[in-house]
Amino acid sequence: AFALLAEEAEAAPPGAKGLIFLPSFSGERTPIHDPFAKGCLFGLDLTHSRGDIYRAVLEGIAHGTRHAIETYCELGQTPARLLAVGGGTKNRIWRQATSDISGFDQILCEKTIGASYGDAFMAAVAIGQAEVGDIAAWNPVSSTIRAEPRAVYDRQYRLFRRLYEQTKDIAAELSRPV
Repeated sequence: AFALLAEEAEAAPPGAKGLIFLPSFSGERTPIHDPFAKGCLFGLDLTHSRGDIYRAVLEGIAHGTRHAIETYCELGQTPARLLAVGGGTKNRIWRQATSDISGFDQILCEKTIGASYGDAFMAAVAIGQAEVGDIAAWNPVSSTIRAEPRAVYDRQYRLFRRLYEQTKDIAAELSRPV
Protein backbone atom coordinates (compact mmCIF):
# COMPACT_ATOMS: atom_id res chain seq x y z
CA ALA A 1 0.00 0.00 0.00
CA PHE A 2 2.84 2.42 0.77
CA ALA A 3 4.35 1.93 -2.68
CA LEU A 4 1.02 2.87 -4.27
CA LEU A 5 0.66 5.90 -2.00
CA ALA A 6 4.21 6.96 -2.88
CA GLU A 7 3.36 6.75 -6.59
CA GLU A 8 0.26 8.85 -6.06
CA ALA A 9 2.19 11.39 -3.98
CA GLU A 10 4.82 11.61 -6.71
CA ALA A 11 2.08 12.49 -9.20
CA ALA A 12 0.88 15.32 -6.92
CA PRO A 13 2.63 18.66 -7.32
CA PRO A 14 5.04 20.04 -4.70
CA GLY A 15 2.94 21.97 -2.21
CA ALA A 16 0.12 19.40 -2.56
CA LYS A 17 -2.17 21.93 -4.24
CA GLY A 18 -2.23 24.11 -1.13
CA LEU A 19 -2.80 21.46 1.53
CA ILE A 20 -1.05 22.03 4.84
CA PHE A 21 -0.54 19.25 7.34
CA LEU A 22 0.36 19.75 11.00
CA PRO A 23 1.83 16.43 12.20
CA SER A 24 1.18 16.92 15.90
CA PHE A 25 -0.74 13.75 16.75
CA SER A 26 0.59 13.51 20.30
CA GLY A 27 1.51 17.08 21.08
CA GLU A 28 4.63 18.64 19.65
CA ARG A 29 8.18 18.50 20.88
CA THR A 30 11.11 20.43 19.46
CA PRO A 31 10.96 23.29 18.91
CA ILE A 32 7.38 24.12 19.98
CA HIS A 33 7.13 22.13 23.24
CA ASP A 34 3.34 22.09 23.23
CA PRO A 35 1.76 18.95 24.70
CA PHE A 36 -1.68 20.10 23.51
CA ALA A 37 -0.77 20.63 19.83
CA LYS A 38 -3.05 18.70 17.49
CA GLY A 39 -2.66 17.25 14.02
CA CYS A 40 -4.49 19.05 11.26
CA LEU A 41 -5.03 18.77 7.51
CA PHE A 42 -5.99 22.22 6.30
CA GLY A 43 -7.09 23.48 2.91
CA LEU A 44 -8.85 20.34 1.73
CA ASP A 45 -11.31 20.77 -1.11
CA LEU A 46 -12.98 18.60 -3.75
CA THR A 47 -10.02 18.88 -6.15
CA HIS A 48 -7.60 17.07 -3.84
CA SER A 49 -6.70 13.45 -4.42
CA ARG A 50 -5.35 10.83 -2.06
CA GLY A 51 -1.90 11.52 -3.53
CA ASP A 52 -2.22 15.22 -2.63
CA ILE A 53 -3.15 14.27 0.93
CA TYR A 54 -0.26 11.84 1.33
CA ARG A 55 2.17 14.34 -0.19
CA ALA A 56 0.89 17.00 2.24
CA VAL A 57 1.53 14.59 5.14
CA LEU A 58 5.12 14.02 4.01
CA GLU A 59 5.67 17.73 3.40
CA GLY A 60 4.16 18.62 6.79
CA ILE A 61 6.70 16.42 8.53
CA ALA A 62 9.43 18.04 6.44
CA HIS A 63 8.16 21.51 7.47
CA GLY A 64 8.52 20.40 11.10
CA THR A 65 12.11 19.39 10.35
CA ARG A 66 12.78 22.82 8.81
CA HIS A 67 11.35 24.49 11.91
CA ALA A 68 13.73 22.50 14.14
CA ILE A 69 16.71 23.29 11.89
CA GLU A 70 15.83 27.00 11.80
CA THR A 71 15.66 27.01 15.60
CA TYR A 72 19.18 25.60 15.79
CA CYS A 73 20.37 28.20 13.27
CA GLU A 74 18.76 31.04 15.24
CA LEU A 75 20.76 29.84 18.25
CA GLY A 76 23.97 30.02 16.24
CA GLN A 77 24.25 26.26 15.75
CA THR A 78 23.86 25.76 12.01
CA PRO A 79 24.11 22.04 11.20
CA ALA A 80 27.32 21.11 9.40
CA ARG A 81 25.47 18.25 7.66
CA LEU A 82 22.22 16.31 7.83
CA LEU A 83 22.09 12.54 7.86
CA ALA A 84 18.84 10.90 6.87
CA VAL A 85 17.87 7.95 9.09
CA GLY A 86 14.82 5.86 9.83
CA GLY A 87 11.82 4.75 7.85
CA GLY A 88 11.53 7.99 5.89
CA THR A 89 14.72 7.10 4.03
CA LYS A 90 12.75 4.48 2.11
CA ASN A 91 10.40 7.09 0.64
CA ARG A 92 11.92 9.13 -2.21
CA ILE A 93 9.26 11.87 -2.08
CA TRP A 94 9.74 12.32 1.67
CA ARG A 95 13.55 12.41 1.36
CA GLN A 96 13.45 14.97 -1.43
CA ALA A 97 10.77 17.11 0.23
CA THR A 98 12.82 17.21 3.43
CA SER A 99 15.88 18.46 1.53
CA ASP A 100 13.90 20.91 -0.59
CA ILE A 101 11.92 22.33 2.32
CA SER A 102 14.85 22.55 4.75
CA GLY A 103 17.26 23.87 2.13
CA PHE A 104 19.88 21.33 3.24
CA ASP A 105 21.31 18.39 1.36
CA GLN A 106 20.89 15.11 3.23
CA ILE A 107 23.47 12.38 3.45
CA LEU A 108 22.11 8.88 3.13
CA CYS A 109 24.37 6.14 4.50
CA GLU A 110 24.17 2.44 3.71
CA LYS A 111 22.63 1.65 7.12
CA THR A 112 19.69 3.92 7.93
CA ILE A 113 18.47 2.50 11.23
CA GLY A 114 19.78 5.52 13.12
CA ALA A 115 20.53 5.73 16.81
CA SER A 116 20.79 2.01 17.50
CA TYR A 117 23.41 1.61 14.79
CA GLY A 118 25.33 4.55 16.24
CA ASP A 119 25.08 2.90 19.66
CA ALA A 120 26.56 -0.28 18.18
CA PHE A 121 29.43 1.74 16.72
CA MET A 122 30.14 3.40 20.09
CA ALA A 123 30.11 -0.03 21.74
CA ALA A 124 32.60 -1.29 19.12
CA VAL A 125 34.84 1.69 19.88
CA ALA A 126 34.54 1.01 23.61
CA ILE A 127 35.72 -2.60 23.25
CA GLY A 128 38.47 -1.77 20.76
CA GLN A 129 36.78 -3.18 17.64
CA ALA A 130 36.58 0.20 15.92
CA GLU A 131 38.29 3.59 16.12
CA VAL A 132 36.35 6.83 16.61
CA GLY A 133 37.42 8.03 13.15
CA ASP A 134 36.19 4.81 11.49
CA ILE A 135 32.53 5.81 11.29
CA ALA A 136 32.76 6.40 7.51
CA ALA A 137 34.02 2.84 7.03
CA TRP A 138 31.51 1.48 9.55
CA ASN A 139 28.59 3.09 7.71
CA PRO A 140 29.62 4.51 4.34
CA VAL A 141 27.65 7.19 2.51
CA SER A 142 25.52 5.70 -0.24
CA SER A 143 24.09 8.92 -1.73
CA THR A 144 23.28 12.56 -1.16
CA ILE A 145 19.83 14.06 -1.57
CA ARG A 146 20.42 17.52 -3.05
CA ALA A 147 18.15 20.36 -1.96
CA GLU A 148 16.18 21.97 -4.76
CA PRO A 149 14.53 25.00 -3.11
CA ARG A 150 11.06 25.83 -4.42
CA ALA A 151 9.05 29.02 -3.89
CA VAL A 152 5.92 26.96 -3.20
CA TYR A 153 7.64 25.37 -0.20
CA ASP A 154 8.63 28.73 1.27
CA ARG A 155 4.99 29.83 1.01
CA GLN A 156 3.70 26.57 2.49
CA TYR A 157 6.22 26.76 5.33
CA ARG A 158 5.15 30.29 6.23
CA LEU A 159 1.50 29.14 6.27
CA PHE A 160 2.43 25.97 8.21
CA ARG A 161 3.93 28.13 10.95
CA ARG A 162 0.93 30.47 10.97
CA LEU A 163 -1.57 27.60 11.04
CA TYR A 164 -0.09 26.26 14.28
CA GLU A 165 -0.04 29.72 15.88
CA GLN A 166 -3.63 30.43 14.84
CA THR A 167 -4.99 27.08 16.05
CA LYS A 168 -3.00 26.38 19.22
CA ASP A 169 -5.66 27.89 21.51
CA ILE A 170 -8.33 25.71 19.91
CA ALA A 171 -6.07 22.64 20.30
CA ALA A 172 -5.49 23.43 23.97
CA GLU A 173 -9.24 23.82 24.55
CA LEU A 174 -9.91 20.49 22.84
CA SER A 175 -7.48 18.89 25.29
CA ARG A 176 -9.47 20.02 28.33
CA PRO A 177 -12.22 17.72 29.62
CA VAL A 178 -15.77 18.84 28.91
